[in-house]
Amino acid sequence: MVWGYLCALAACIQLRTPLTETTTPMPSPTPSVDVSVCSTQIVDAGQKGSVAAVARGLYSDTKIDPVSSNSATAFVDQSALSLKLVYWNGTRFVREIVSGDGNGAFVRLVFRSDGTPVVLWTLGISVKAAVRSAPLGTPGYWVAGVIDTGTAPRALEVSINPLNQISAVFLTDAAATGRAKYLYCDAPCASPSNFQAMAPNPYIENTNINVSETATGVAWCKSSASTYFPAAVYSVAGSVRYAVCRQSTLANCSLNTNWTAANVVATNNLSSKLWIDSTVTGDVPVVVTLGAAGIVPYRMGTTTCTLAPGAFTAGAAIGTSTSGNQWMSLMKDGLGKFHLVANEGTTGVKYYNSTTTDAVAAWNPGAAVETTALAAAHGGGGDINIAKSSLFMSYPTNVAPFDLKLARVNDYSMLPSATTYSRFVPDLSGNVQLGTAGQQLKNIAAASTSQKIPALAYVDYSIGAVAGAKLKFALRSGAHSDSSWASVFIPGTINPMFPSLIFDAFDSPWISYYDSGTTRFYLTTNSKTDGSGNWSTYEFPATPAGVPIALPAANNTALALRSVGDVSNPVMIVVDTNATSKGVKASLFNATTQTWSTVAVVDPLVGGALGAAHLTASQDNSGNVVVAFQDLSLTRVKYASSANGTTWSSPISVSGIGQGVGAVIAVNPVDGKPSISYYDQPNNAVYYANCTTTIPTCLSANWATQKIESAAGISTLTAATGQLLTTSLAFSPQGAPWVFYPRGQGNDGNLIRATNTSGSWVATIHASGTYGNLPGSAPLNFGVAGWNVVTSMNAGSGPVSSFIGSGNTLYSTSCGD
Repeated sequence: MVWGYLCALAACIQLRTPLTETTTPMPSPTPSVDVSVCSTQIVDAGQKGSVAAVARGLYSDTKIDPVSSNSATAFVDQSALSLKLVYWNGTRFVREIVSGDGNGAFVRLVFRSDGTPVVLWTLGISVKAAVRSAPLGTPGYWVAGVIDTGTAPRALEVSINPLNQISAVFLTDAAATGRAKYLYCDAPCASPSNFQAMAPNPYIENTNINVSETATGVAWCKSSASTYFPAAVYSVAGSVRYAVCRQSTLANCSLNTNWTAANVVATNNLSSKLWIDSTVTGDVPVVVTLGAAGIVPYRMGTTTCTLAPGAFTAGAAIGTSTSGNQWMSLMKDGLGKFHLVANEGTTGVKYYNSTTTDAVAAWNPGAAVETTALAAAHGGGGDINIAKSSLFMSYPTNVAPFDLKLARVNDYSMLPSATTYSRFVPDLSGNVQLGTAGQQLKNIAAASTSQKIPALAYVDYSIGAVAGAKLKFALRSGAHSDSSWASVFIPGTINPMFPSLIFDAFDSPWISYYDSGTTRFYLTTNSKTDGSGNWSTYEFPATPAGVPIALPAANNTALALRSVGDVSNPVMIVVDTNATSKGVKASLFNATTQTWSTVAVVDPLVGGALGAAHLTASQDNSGNVVVAFQDLSLTRVKYASSANGTTWSSPISVSGIGQGVGAVIAVNPVDGKPSISYYDQPNNAVYYANCTTTIPTCLSANWATQKIESAAGISTLTAATGQLLTTSLAFSPQGAPWVFYPRGQGNDGNLIRATNTSGSWVATIHASGTYGNLPGSAPLNFGVAGWNVVTSMNAGSGPVSSFIGSGNTLYSTSCGD
């Protein structure tokens, strides 16, 4: 599907680049498993909920694939913090992730003649483009990049001609000082790097624009079989302008002196569109523009587009003064009649068509495609399917369940009031993590059965809020990387969060979690390995009291398994951040008697008021349990251990100040010594610390620390979103550490696997992101791969890393099996 999936399905990309030198020499075991071949699968894409979060498809565009004659829609999904494309393959809608720009705007879509889609959009100061490597329906990936800049680019429009040349026009700012600007991409337009901007004067004309103009138009004028002229329409102060570049080469159109412009009408209009039939030599330009009386059609008299602009003739107004004030699409059918779809203010979408082939003659009265709430600022788009006498359009709805809508005019040969309309919701995928800033929580835990079958416990936030989220358990169906995953709901939860997972000696899963709906910690288990049996739930014997501290402090849970002989019992550790009961606490659960041991306070967290976060636990084969967490007051990683799960050592600091985000602890199976990986988020660094002695004697002086990377690209994440930021840690059969961590928007946006077998750390792309690192992209976006990463082991003694990646989907990347 998308680049992140395909890269991993083919093979993990190997970028063996040394990072930073270690401060302490490492042992040099050689891994006995080949982790260079990895496979990535979707574990769970969720199912969209209806909570009033953010609208899906606030900006979108729909076009007809010229090869399949099926519709495709490019849109921003704020809830998934991604830019997506969804298309109909003849049987179902297929979703792809284009980039991590979930705050993009003015999305536009075109198709090359071979069915390859090209998406353009604006974000911040940038105009961006993404080109798929192959037509839809065939394996391919997206290549995205910045193609131009402005102050606040807006009102983007794009067009493609029969030679597969692409032209675009946009406004450089929302203020009057903005200018209309032109871009082009010559055939075959296979990459964003093929786009060329205007130079040296980067504007079609150096004239103030209409403030906050929402729509421009662009089209191609056919001069000959081998020459097409780009043309544009836009509004400047006091008039709507039509401009054309009548040059034999597109490169000449980079010079503003080669553009000729004339007034369409002397009014300061908000939005306009242009139609020129690029299959007809010298077609006459048609413009529709929103004036005070509504949308008015104009035709350039009988003057062809190949000549200097002439005077425009007006028709009667269509719609109202708010029709098309955010977006509209002008189309022409095979018989020469015109069609228009547009928003109707914030109350719905309407469809209009002309009575004749003359755009300035009478139009039929419009009819509502749908009456529904629309956002004040939004965008949509449409295209005509001549082969099926139908017309498609996309737009967002600003009412629960806040869907992107794809609507079809079933027969455009009929009057708008007489034809029928079909409406679809093309993307019902969910959002496994919350997309609203400041609500992100660590929501994935991993473990493997005795047969090394990987499993996950996770919270699915597809509903769009903490309230009503679903706690799930997933088990892979087999020992191979291509084995499918199956998930089950865990009943009885209200607002579950911060799960942890272990398997006991009978391969029964045990899951701990905190439920903010009941303000309780819980431990639940199932009678069958795959979770298909009965779930039994037990309340942890310490209840939070008082007001909870705000993120990044959170009521975490962690599990370890204390095994002695044939008896194994879970040890549950919690971070209680509530003001009255604050502390890190632990209790051993006797699975036979179903009783808890006396709650032990591992750390009372008396050093400050900020509490703790990033709780993590592990165990060795002798019954020792280890725990690590970030003390938010000290901003350090702390470590403690227990020989029996009930009596704990005093916690010690094992990191520098300002460190500990994303901490995870694991015991090396070869030497039985614990290690911890974590971030120094403010300094963009990733660290690995290992105890040089046995678990009971891991004092502060017995830890060796190494910096894995100094430019992880995550320093701009806020404290409230820091729960997304985790590392994970596993060991090869011979004791070599594997540290997994996401590189954020400030780096390459990929999930990294780093290992040290010769005294220095070497990084490999473990799973690819999908353009989560483009300029202007938010630090928190779901083009980045690796948020909430966790790792267990597979039957091939390789790592299985699960994480939130492209499109806010739960993935699993397994190596060596």
